[in-house]
Amino acid sequence: MTTSSADVPPTATLILPALDNTFGALLIAAVIAGALWGISTVQAYWYFVTYPKDILSLKLLVTLMWVTDTVHQALITHIIYYYLITHYFDPLNLDYAVWSLTFQCIFEFIPCFCVQSFFLMRIWVLSRGKWAFVVPPAFLILSKLALSMVWTIKCSRLKSVTEGLAQEHSVAAAINGCAAAGDIILAVTMVILLHRSRTGMRQSDSILEKLTLYTVNTGVITSLASIVTLITAEVWKHAFIYAIFYFCTGRLYVNTILASLNARKALKSQGSVMEMSNSFRAKSGPHSSKTEVSYVSNAGFNEASEDTTKFGRKELVTEFAITHEDV
Repeated sequence: MTTSSADVPPTATLILPALDNTFGALLIAAVIAGALWGISTVQAYWYFVTYPKDILSLKLLVTLMWVTDTVHQALITHIIYYYLITHYFDPLNLDYAVWSLTFQCIFEFIPCFCVQSFFLMRIWVLSRGKWAFVVPPAFLILSKLALSMVWTIKCSRLKSVTEGLAQEHSVAAAINGCAAAGDIILAVTMVILLHRSRTGMRQSDSILEKLTLYTVNTGVITSLASIVTLITAEVWKHAFIYAIFYFCTGRLYVNTILASLNARKALKSQGSVMEMSNSFRAKSGPHSSKTEVSYVSNAGFNEASEDTTKFGRKELVTEFAITHEDV
């Protein structure tokens, strides 16, 4: 049975634009982000099962990051479904900026801000409240947050994807620049502070070496994602190639902090951590201080040393509980 040209639907003669660098890239980004979301989901489950006695604030932080990560995955899935399924064969609608394309940014910013703030608190504790170590990364973190809010508000008023890519390109570049610079400064500052805490004792220095290596790896992964996002956005200004890396940035932040929290028992089982009773003295600047590094097998952060800190309270914000007592 043959079909005449008169039987062919009119839509079959439409010439659709190439979608490889636009919605094809978005599809690839959504698939990769979905895989990373699956990993973070497993890590979050493992965290709650393995560390049920962690302090409430830490549990709430993990919950917030996983929820926002999940909402972000749902929104980018809606983007793909809207353009490629609901409006299949509708080329005039491809340039319409659907609401989920704009508001997914909010749920990418939140976990990134939480993780960077978490690492910033580690610096505050390790430096014993020295603002010189805290202010530079804090400035970049807050700058990214402010720029992200501006970008979201501006894009929410746009109806055209092409218009949004052209008009808000500079703001997006500044956001990625602040993110990359912030991660690098956080990592470098942590390395400096951990190095200054070395004591010459093999066991304690072994812990610090592992923490230093982990800090470097964490900073490299997240900053590299932001840098590649920035570069691809500059090279392909009218495409969504950058989304392959951008959609995964939030997932990388969440996975790095969850990996950090879940690694505590593994490190202890390898004999590379100290019990609460093992403390060592370290010199930091002109003052000598007693520094205690503790890993607790079952309790995590909430069963750290009861010693009084310099700030009059326990500081429980890192993979290791570290307290300072002036002598």
